[in-house]
Amino acid sequence: MASKSKSKGCITKEAEIELKPYELANLLATELNLKDNNDNADHENDLDSMKPKDIVALANKRLGIHELGGEATVKEEARHSRATVRGLPSRFWTPLRVRNGSSLEELLQRLLAKPASAGGFSCAMAAEVISSKNIDTKSIVSQGGATAFDGFDILRPSGAYSTLDHDLSNLFKLFRSAGTSERIGDCSFAVQERTQPCKGQVVMTAKATKCTARYVALLTPKWLLVGVYQHVGSVEAEDATLALFEELRLELAAPK
Repeated sequence: MASKSKSKGCITKEAEIELKPYELANLLATELNLKDNNDNADHENDLDSMKPKDIVALANKRLGIHELGGEATVKEEARHSRATVRGLPSRFWTPLRVRNGSSLEELLQRLLAKPASAGGFSCAMAAEVISSKNIDTKSIVSQGGATAFDGFDILRPSGAYSTLDHDLSNLFKLFRSAGTSERIGDCSFAVQERTQPCKGQVVMTAKATKCTARYVALLTPKWLLVGVYQHVGSVEAEDATLALFEELRLELAAPK
């Protein structure tokens, strides 16, 4: 399990109004991995020494979009770029496609490809299903660190305080029961909906009762996969995040 880190929730167009130009530029640099994808590696174009307007121009080049031009401010340009980033699919960050033969690590890599700040998932966890009653707790993998929402830990660091094996075992059982809630870490989640989009797949959504965390979980005869994200009060933003999960689900449901 990854080391403890702060949560990274979705930064919507409303939330970014309060950000300064340099904060937006740094956000774009992180979301687009500009430091690793900068072809101009000389000192003059080193990101640490570049002005916000130059970082935004580099982001636009990476995105393949035109600048607003005219009398647009750096902040307006940066927000224009971020609007594009929020609308990008996972394949912009990874060419990986999942299938029935994918590993648990590949499932998480695919689900977490899009940065949480751009509307992706904050953390995820997965386990192998070994029977109709149990998951293999030794197979559990997770990414995203000990992500916390409003002070509530979802994933604690591995060790004496980690309850992930217990939590996922109970969540697995929740799929097949009439239960209405279950805990992951410090958070209690209330079930919102259970659906069966196709044979061999069940999807369950839930929201935390005391913080802004929500999850969507997929159960198949082979895997249990859970993606946790921050609900930012926007239906549009939440739908975009859930669409990332739906893309992955459809890939797994596709015929061999």
